[in-house]
Amino acid sequence: MKTMLSPELEREVRALIEANRTRALWSLPLDYFPPDVAAACRVVERIAARGDRETFVRARLLLSRLS
Repeated sequence: MKTMLSPELEREVRALIEANRTRALWSLPLDYFPPDVAAACRVVERIAARGDRETFVRARLLLSRLS
């Protein structure tokens, strides 16, 4: 069974995705949003790998809350 995001974490993941969509997630559909925690972790890791230092820190903090 897939674990769903809490409303608070969903808002944070959505904000991070929108702020980094063109830089880190350009190959995904423009309306893509991860359906569960595992997919959210993969997307946030991708953002951390492709972002600047500030984005990396923000993404890693969010990942620690998702795990």
